[in-house]
Amino acid sequence: MRRSALTSSAKAVAIDPKNLMRMFGPRGNPRLTNLSVVLRELNRREAVHFKVEPEDLAG
Repeated sequence: MRRSALTSSAKAVAIDPKNLMRMFGPRGNPRLTNLSVVLRELNRREAVHFKVEPEDLAG
């Protein structure tokens, strides 16, 4: 991701750009609240939709 895109994305979700990079880095482990904010902004900007379903462990 380009620095300017990262900075504007970070501003849109009110998360420091360095923290945003850490969240999605190789060792990242974002909180659900932060992840929800980022996904909501992604949906708003790009019309990307996510659906979460439980895994069928019995099968």
